[in-house]
Amino acid sequence: MSPARVELRYHVRIDDPENRVLILERLPNAIDDMDAFVAEVQSILDSLEPVHRTWGTIVDPRRAIGRSDPDFEKVARWIRRAFLEKTSRFVILMQSSVGLLQGKRLIDDADGRVLLTRDEAEAVRFAGGAG
Repeated sequence: MSPARVELRYHVRIDDPENRVLILERLPNAIDDMDAFVAEVQSILDSLEPVHRTWGTIVDPRRAIGRSDPDFEKVARWIRRAFLEKTSRFVILMQSSVGLLQGKRLIDDADGRVLLTRDEAEAVRFAGGAG
């Protein structure tokens, strides 16, 4: 079964049952309305099926316009926690080594369910439960 793709305002959602991953690719447009951004993420969360509980989530913000303001960082933490309630693992694909270092300060994962990486194959393996 090939992955299903749906383009939203801020993300492309890809459901990949073969690899057991949900991928959220951030689009390169600015978040001009934080409430709309949060509502979009919430709608994705609300649409998840019981089968997604065994899947992992990969967030790919590499094409997005970067943000590091406190409001966005608060939302980023909420996104991670919310997806970990609905899926088994959470990965953030990073573009650079500096991004990895910056991202690690937002992660407080003690149970091994979160990964920050630059490697797409590693992201899929980890999120899908194979690595």
